[in-house]
Parts: sequence; C-alpha cells; structure tokens
Amino acid sequence: MTRALRILAATTLLASFGAIANAAPAQPLARPHRMAISLGFGIGSVAMSSFGTFRDDTVSSLTALNPNVKLSGELGSNFQINGEIGFRYYFPYYVFAHVGFASIYNRSSVDFTLGPVQGSAVYHNLVMEVPIIVGGYVPLAGRLYVYGGVGADVFFFGRSYWDIEGQNIVGGLPDWKTDPGVGFVAVAGADFMLAESVSIGLELRGRYLETSDLVEKDSGIPAQSVLRTQQGYQLDFSGISASIVLRLFAI
Repeated sequence: MTRALRILAATTLLASFGAIANAAPAQPLARPHRMAISLGFGIGSVAMSSFGTFRDDTVSSLTALNPNVKLSGELGSNFQINGEIGFRYYFPYYVFAHVGFASIYNRSSVDFTLGPVQGSAVYHNLVMEVPIIVGGYVPLAGRLYVYGGVGADVFFFGRSYWDIEGQNIVGGLPDWKTDPGVGFVAVAGADFMLAESVSIGLELRGRYLETSDLVEKDSGIPAQSVLRTQQGYQLDFSGISASIVLRLFAI
C-alpha cells in the first residue's frame, strides 16, 4: 500500500512537471491588440508669454477709467491644471495610437489699489484640446511598461474671462475668445498593470499650443472702448505637465 502511494505520488509529480513544460508561455499583460480607455488628471506650467501684456493693457484700461488706479506685482501665475479622457490602441510591433479629449485651465491675476480699496484683476484662461498621438511602448518585467509618442494637438474653445475680484463693476470687464488651431504634443510615461484590465501610471507631456489673437467675445461696459483696441496677444498654453493616468483595458 505504501509502495503504491509512492508510485502514485511520483506519477502525479511527473505529470505536473510535464504539463508545466508543455504549457504555452503566459502572455504579458501589456500586449498588442488591446484597447484602453484612459482617465488622466495633471498639473503643470504654461508659458502665457504674450499674455503678460495683459498687465500693461489692464493698467492702460483702468487708469483711463480712473487715474487713481494703481497696479502692483507681476502678472501670475503660470500654473495650470488639466484633465483628459482618451482612447488608446496597442498594435503589434510595440506601436500604439492615442486620441484624447482634454481641457487646460490657467488662472492669472494682478493686484491693484483704488484709493483705500484693494483688489485683484483676475483672468480665467481655458482651452480644449484633442491630442492625436502615435508612439511606441516597451514591456518591462511583465507588469511594467514604458512608452513615448508625438503628434498633433488640435485645440478649440480658447477663452479668457476677465473679472475684478471682490468688486462689483457694473457691466464687468470684457471676455475674449480665439480661433481653433493645431499645435504639437509629445508624451513619455510608464504604466504598471495592477490587473489584467487595469493599469495606473505617470505621464509627462510637453505641448506647443499658442492660440490666434484674442478677439472680444463679450464687452464689459466700463472698459469697453479702451480694451477693444488692446488686441494682438495670444493665450500661450505651451508648457510641460505631469499626470496620473488610469487605464481600463478591454480583455
């Protein structure tokens, strides 16, 4: 009986080793022919170089309305936040294609005084973008892979909303808009597969995105006649951002 059990155990062990040896190798989780939905949120910087002339324009506009208005400090900031939903397909030969829909928001302001009254001129800057990217990816250690790509950055709905924070200005200040256009985008990142259908990663993105000249969208009554002539600057959302990205893969 004991000898029979030993023979059975040995046979089972040999059969197990044989099955393992003959089994097909496991596919890496980051493999081709997969579609992923991406959800990303990030922070970064924007150039807003020509937008810096808003400081001088605001000085001219407000002092034209009231010579007692004085502005202090530099126009800031260059900080931006962004969010994106995207669709990515992984082809053979370690190639991927990505199309996304994203928004970028920047809030700039400059302080002013009007006699005893202090406040801030605030600019809410917004643009929508559709990045179209082609790149490559390399699986590492099964669950980790890195990638990089370049492409066109189609943008639209460029807006700049002006406001005087803390003050009730009759009619408000003007709002501005820009025409759609095309910029450039480059990405590099790394994703870690948490499971067969979920990954999380970090992505760095550089973009060149400078809009056309701002044109008046809605007039603000007090500053209308002055600010209407202050065109010739753009919203420049060029810069670098870092995002946390969650991807949901189709099995």
